[in-house]
Amino acid sequence: EESEESFFHLVSRIATRIGSQSVFFAKTNESYLPEHNWIRTEEFSPQSTVDVLPPRPLRLLEKPAPIHFVGNKIIFSSGNEEVDVVQNKEVILADWWSSPLERVYYKLQMRGGKEIWVFKNSDGYFLHGVFD
Repeated sequence: EESEESFFHLVSRIATRIGSQSVFFAKTNESYLPEHNWIRTEEFSPQSTVDVLPPRPLRLLEKPAPIHFVGNKIIFSSGNEEVDVVQNKEVILADWWSSPLERVYYKLQMRGGKEIWVFKNSDGYFLHGVFD
């Protein structure tokens, strides 16, 4: 009870600092697409979940950013970084009745230790998230 009170106090302080529209609770939602795995909710309700999906980044880009590979380097709009390890190939297909979407996701560990989440589709490669 005491830790729950501390948690809500922290959320209240953050909401006061950055604005109540920027702070919300996330409720999990069943979907294969990362953009639809959660929905905003006003109330906190602890859920017991069973991990059935590979680890996903907490920070997703609002719009996936195009990237290019040259050897083992990734070229971003802001520069380039060297890839150290490629992990967790995951194929995601959208619901067939909504759109013919197919993405192949990879978790990449960069030379400096940063981990990012990229996907490949018919349009090329895109940066979609950053792991904490």
